Amino acid sequence: MGNSKIIFIEDIKNDGLAQKIFKALDYFDLKSFSNKSVLIKLHMGEQGNKFYLKPPLIKLFVDALKVVNAEPFLFDTVVKYPGSRDTKEKYLNTAKRHGFDKLGCPVVIGNEGNPIKVDVNGVKYAFEVAKELCDAEYLLSVAHGKGHMMTGFGGSIKAFGMGGVSKESKEFIHAAGAPILNDEKCRLCLACVESCKNDAIKRLGNRLEIDYTKCEGCERCIRACPSGALEWKEEEFDLMLAAAAKACLDEFGPKNKPKKKIFVNVLLDISKRCDCAVHAGPLIAPDIGIVVSDDPVAIDAASIDLIEKAAGKSLEEIQQVDPRLHVKYAEKLGMGKTKYKLLII
Repeated sequence: MGNSKIIFIEDIKNDGLAQKIFKALDYFDLKSFSNKSVLIKLHMGEQGNKFYLKPPLIKLFVDALKVVNAEPFLFDTVVKYPGSRDTKEKYLNTAKRHGFDKLGCPVVIGNEGNPIKVDVNGVKYAFEVAKELCDAEYLLSVAHGKGHMMTGFGGSIKAFGMGGVSKESKEFIHAAGAPILNDEKCRLCLACVESCKNDAIKRLGNRLEIDYTKCEGCERCIRACPSGALEWKEEEFDLMLAAAAKACLDEFGPKNKPKKKIFVNVLLDISKRCDCAVHAGPLIAPDIGIVVSDDPVAIDAASIDLIEKAAGKSLEEIQQVDPRLHVKYAEKLGMGKTKYKLLII
């Protein structure tokens, strides 16, 4: 098997961008989307965030689908934390406020869905995949490639692993990576306390206490512990994130046919934190371009390489977490390949 193909639109500042986007999508058989209902998976921005992908850019992808007579609709799921997108009604209002209702296609916000099981190290975990994703046979993912506090990088895999499942599954994925303390192994070195960004671990006398209401399951404390006193409650966050993405993308459509998928990572306004953050800055790399593929693993691997080249340093150095971990897990789960061939148009 050869390397996965990545189409790289490097020059995005001219009048030919629409044509380049169509050409890149058509490389992956866009014409097969003709006369089909197409789910466009994207993030429509937390209120206050200024780096999410804006409607004028998304409209180029909507228009490309309409050229082949497809019937697109914009889709995302509600989030688990309080904010402007934690209910369907609030998210629809946010999407409207950001201008996504003016692109000539419906905006649909999901949550409830079907439990899809994925084998993770011999244990079958069920992830509740949004009904709209389960029903869709044709998918176009337009993800913002940027940094992320927990995974180091957020792109196509995270767009589905966290953005394609219900609130309950989001909570489960985070909780799965929460630490469990073995007091007998703990030497009170406090490496875990220093590594925690949420102040969820504190020393109380001769022992540590974990405040799970503050814990996001980011695993920094587990990786920082030199004595192995902390273990995952279920499994690593990165692994569970990849497994949830697999649940979203491997499911067959209503006619029992494999889903047809095209993935886009937009490498512009590359912020340190994700589009869910109200304050997502600073920017960590200059604008790079747009990459397109039919392989979610390869496109994320290529995006990380391109960002690191443009930034002049590794994302692990910037974020203090391995950005490739969830990508490697996705490859092990059979979602794609990290080896790719970059074709510039």
